[in-house]
Amino acid sequence: MLSPQSIIKEFISEYKGLFLEEFTDFYNINRFLERKKDAVTVCSLCDAYEERLQVWLIFCFGNGLKENLNHFKCPMNPNVNESEPDLYLRESAVRQLPAFRAATEKIAERVKNVSKMEYDAILEYYTYLETLLPKIAHLKGFEFGDQILPMVEPGYVPDLLYTKAYRKKVSLWSELKF
Repeated sequence: MLSPQSIIKEFISEYKGLFLEEFTDFYNINRFLERKKDAVTVCSLCDAYEERLQVWLIFCFGNGLKENLNHFKCPMNPNVNESEPDLYLRESAVRQLPAFRAATEKIAERVKNVSKMEYDAILEYYTYLETLLPKIAHLKGFEFGDQILPMVEPGYVPDLLYTKAYRKKVSLWSELKF
């Protein structure tokens, strides 16, 4: 059985690469940095964005798992297939997490050390990832619930039709196949 951290790391590497070439400025900066010896400042800014993204994805993954359990316990409650992502991703809550705040502070410190062109490209790329990937992480947490909850919740039976409908919703929204 995989741990949530390993699922998130695999998930990030799987999906981030799909979009890299769409963001040509970010892609070109990355290619330039591979050859540049003093790329530490730009890389440290990207590292801070990566750290914040990972906190958010773990949070969404956990909420997806909880949503699965909540659906099992109260299937008539409002659900992810009927709700807007803003309601179940709980962005305002993740912003209160100490790790998210610390990563955001690192971004604010490190942004001073990069050029406007570099910052704009990095911001565009990570804004896109922070818009798309939390929704997919929530889905992955929900799907993980189908695997783990039968082992830890007495009487749990996955609602495979519900999971399939949720997967289809995210697939249509993201234009990715799952």
